[in-house]
Amino acid sequence: MDAKRRLDALGRKAVALVQPTRSSSRAQPVGASRLGGLPELPSDLDWPVESGVPMMFIAQIDLASVRAEAGESALPPSGYLWFFASRFHEFSSTVFMDERVHGLAADEAAATRASVAAAVYRDITADSLAQRVCPEVDELPDEAFLPSHSDRVAPIQFEPFSSLPGAPSPFLPVEFEEREDYQRAREESRDGAPSQDWLLGHIPRGDWIGACKVGQSLLLRVSARNGAGFHWGDDDDVYFVISDGDLAARRFDRVTIHCGLG
Repeated sequence: MDAKRRLDALGRKAVALVQPTRSSSRAQPVGASRLGGLPELPSDLDWPVESGVPMMFIAQIDLASVRAEAGESALPPSGYLWFFASRFHEFSSTVFMDERVHGLAADEAAATRASVAAAVYRDITADSLAQRVCPEVDELPDEAFLPSHSDRVAPIQFEPFSSLPGAPSPFLPVEFEEREDYQRAREESRDGAPSQDWLLGHIPRGDWIGACKVGQSLLLRVSARNGAGFHWGDDDDVYFVISDGDLAARRFDRVTIHCGLG
């Protein structure tokens, strides 16, 4: 295989979460994909909690729209995905999370990271959904300083692109890390990405925190620099990661979450 084909083979199909260039005063239809705001959930789905505290709502993804706008991918062709994250300070800092899992066995560390994230999948249609407000809590712990949701809503559409891994990455052969042609292609891939938020693909600027290993896939990258106005402490980006086996089996309940500077 020549160098160009090897380089191209490093790319993974990703689906950019693109915010429309024109704002609209019209309300979004029920079930529309979005970052921030309030979710629309089926009546039998409880708002995820951690240690009794309702999690922060991140994103609602209409998978039928993903398929229609971005084509076939590893994601289910229909239904909905909702993403939530912990409101505690450990979530908002890689350092705090690393301390929390230090010394734990691999399965215990993964379980700990999974306890501060939730990705919920249901193969249903929009007529089963209704807007949900966050459940009230009598008294929030001081450490739960993140909000239950962003007041700003960022409507999203979907666009496919090829995502290349940044160095270091277990998906990048060592001989490619310093190659000028790869660095140039990676910069073009990153700079040409339609959005800073996407489904699938690679972690873009180097996986310095070891978030995604061989046998795992990036499920969702969300930036603090999008229209939803997210803020999670010291970190710019949040990564939801899933094993390849769980992605194929639709076991989204097993995602883990990682934070990193963008």
